[in-house]
Amino acid sequence: MRTTLFETAHSWLQGGRPTESTRPRRDRRPHMLLVPALLAVTLVATVAGPASAQESGNRVGSDSSEAATAVAGTPYPLANPGFEGDYLNQSECLNITGDVASGWTDNTCWDTLAPKVRYERDSAAPHSGAAAQKITLESGARAQFAQYLGAPLQPGAKYTVSFWVRADSPIFVTSYLRDSGPPYTGYAGKTAKLNTTWTQYSFESFVEQPTISLFFTASTPGSFSVDDVSITSTPSPAPSLKPPTRAVPRSYFGVHLNYLETPWPSVSGRVGSVRMWDTDRRSDGTGTGSQWADVNTTAGSYDWSGLDARVATARSNRADIVYTLGGRTPQWASGQPNAFSPYGPGQCAQPATMATWETWVRDIATRYKGKITLWELWNEPDLTDFYCGTPDQLIELASRASTILREVDPKNRVLSPGFSGFAGPSYLEYFLRNGGLPTFDILSYHFYAQTPELNLGTRLQNLRAVISGAGAGKKPLWNTEQGWIDLVATPVSQSTGAAYIGRAYLLNWSAGAGRFYYYFWDNNSFLPLIEDDGTTLTESGVAYREVAGWMIGRVVTSVTTDASGTYTLTLRAPSGATSHVLWNPVSTVQAVIPSSWKATERLDLAGGRTSVAGAATIEVGESPVLLR
Repeated sequence: MRTTLFETAHSWLQGGRPTESTRPRRDRRPHMLLVPALLAVTLVATVAGPASAQESGNRVGSDSSEAATAVAGTPYPLANPGFEGDYLNQSECLNITGDVASGWTDNTCWDTLAPKVRYERDSAAPHSGAAAQKITLESGARAQFAQYLGAPLQPGAKYTVSFWVRADSPIFVTSYLRDSGPPYTGYAGKTAKLNTTWTQYSFESFVEQPTISLFFTASTPGSFSVDDVSITSTPSPAPSLKPPTRAVPRSYFGVHLNYLETPWPSVSGRVGSVRMWDTDRRSDGTGTGSQWADVNTTAGSYDWSGLDARVATARSNRADIVYTLGGRTPQWASGQPNAFSPYGPGQCAQPATMATWETWVRDIATRYKGKITLWELWNEPDLTDFYCGTPDQLIELASRASTILREVDPKNRVLSPGFSGFAGPSYLEYFLRNGGLPTFDILSYHFYAQTPELNLGTRLQNLRAVISGAGAGKKPLWNTEQGWIDLVATPVSQSTGAAYIGRAYLLNWSAGAGRFYYYFWDNNSFLPLIEDDGTTLTESGVAYREVAGWMIGRVVTSVTTDASGTYTLTLRAPSGATSHVLWNPVSTVQAVIPSSWKATERLDLAGGRTSVAGAATIEVGESPVLLR
């Protein structure tokens, strides 16, 4: 039996991990966005004292401009930022014990696996004042400590969070800002390997919603203390889109194909790439999957049949392939063979030896030399269900793999691990600043969001700041996974899904994403693009075909919004002819058709065409329409 987690998505969003159940037909394993931001991320440190060689380029001290930023701006009224005064005994859960400073709360009690967390008033050696908060993860996968911010934050403003932390022994800890309610979007944060010295860290973040929580998390057993937390705000200009000047290539339109028997998408040849992650067997359980744990079930033994078939199909349809190397470690090769993974015990872990990893990478790269030239290092390492090793181990895995891939074929291009960003780009920042930057050619990121427009504001601002600050600004950015999962009580309908797909593909390109791999083409637990017969396009599948037809071979020259919230995106064809795509994500409006457009025809995402010759206005709603 396979694990299915989407059936309990709501509990995952609150932090719970569901139990195993039988997989119904066309249902797949859980996806990252069902998991809350409970990652084993690592702050890029600022140490009040000697820094390690690895962290010395990232210090925040009295002579650092980053430290100056941390104290600038308008202070936010945090409750008890110095952890003084009363401490409240924790008695709600048997596994959560001790005392928490007033104004703060434990957020681990929901976890059905019952990690043991102990809270204490640290009065022996606080950073300042009489006390600091001490948190000890005694056992289990996570400790979460938070303050639900009482005063609303201002969307669009830039917030700087600063805090002091230390540990009894080295431990990875992350702090980040997150929505207080569903879908619990994480914005930005910091991740660090703490030591026994009080160390100050800070991070900057934009937020989308006013109701926000500040979190501190640890994912490995150990103790750490927190003191002197502050949040300040400064005004910030609204982000603007700068579309690429090149034409949209066919390879921009990528997909994931879950099941082995799924026919190649019938969308007029407009799928140009496929990402091979969650490449399962046939939906009836026969055949062979294509991830590491499927292919390499015992040491030295390979069953390439499923992957051979998928590679042949992609190549026959003139599509290139992104293959994800890590995220499904075979149990026999796992460095943590009993660690929980939704795919099976041990599959989230780093390999037990680097030699095992190197053999796998070399063998698969050699077999598919010239057939697969795009290699992604790992899937969503910032979520513990997909990676439960340390960030430093991930960097070493990336370094070893990229060296081998480039040796086997100099034409290979390496993608970074595909970061989920569910708690913001803090794990990515640590990866980039601590040795990960030279290991890849293309930055892989997953742009899940409730609506397509949400990715273009705060989330993109937070990501771009991390990328440019870490020296990765000139590397291509690809959206290697995005779709719509039922994060709230009301599922995304096919009509809304069709509108989302059109807008997402238009806006991702305009924001600089060089690829967009839709997740999933063929799984009805999400927003499928085909019916159960495996070939008939759903309403969303038709929208995929149509927006690809609008975009491929054309240049996006501008994207604007007006006072009503209506978007206008202009496309230029090779002939020089222009067309215009309009939509309004929040309301239905009458938009003026400028006479200079000389528009005569309206196209919609259902494939319909109507005349607009002589019309002065047009009705515009959530689903994009093209005027030409």
